[in-house]
Amino acid sequence: GMTGRSAAEELVLMGSKRDEIVVVDKDEAECQTAADDGFVAIKGDATREAVLENADIRDAAHIIVTTSRDDTNVLICLTAKNMNPEIRIAAGVDQTENLKLMKSSGAETTVMPSMAGGHILAASTQYGDLVAVLEDLLTMGGSVRLMQRTVTKKEVGKRAEELKDVIVVGIERDGRKLSIADVKQAEFIEGDVVVCMAEAGKIHKKKGLGEPKPAKKTKKDKKPS
Repeated sequence: GMTGRSAAEELVLMGSKRDEIVVVDKDEAECQTAADDGFVAIKGDATREAVLENADIRDAAHIIVTTSRDDTNVLICLTAKNMNPEIRIAAGVDQTENLKLMKSSGAETTVMPSMAGGHILAASTQYGDLVAVLEDLLTMGGSVRLMQRTVTKKEVGKRAEELKDVIVVGIERDGRKLSIADVKQAEFIEGDVVVCMAEAGKIHKKKGLGEPKPAKKTKKDKKPS
């Protein structure tokens, strides 16, 4: 469907290769569209072990579950987690009362597209420019990116303001999110996960988002011969 298609395209923008992304759908037309776009497409019911086996679920690092039914999503999560306990699951949820159930079925991340969309639509009536910024942040193709990573050893003991070219908007420490006030005052400790905003052109994968630039090496004076 459209949600899964958008997720797949976003993964490509994040650096994944199209032939490394497997799309499973019961609709033959959706599978053909995915195949035409360069993805690996498998026609079948993702609640069935045989179908997930064919999709190499045991070797997969992540699975995104986006069917239109919460009960189907729960069953897919349970099946996937049973076949690959190490896999990380992100699942869409339609009804608020099913959030807890989706979590207990193995989904580490749950998203309610309808609720998020409702919030954005409501905000657009009062804050049109804010919505444009949010849309820019939410896609890897935007001019500003929202990224997450673990602090490096060099950054331990530093504060958020000391990271270059980024704005730290959140810190997760020992499983809890620090308040905005704490984010401003806290010194990084080992294991901290930071959420940052940065201009797309200033993100360098090799150096890591926001890492201090290495000091320039000075040439040693040559001794006169």
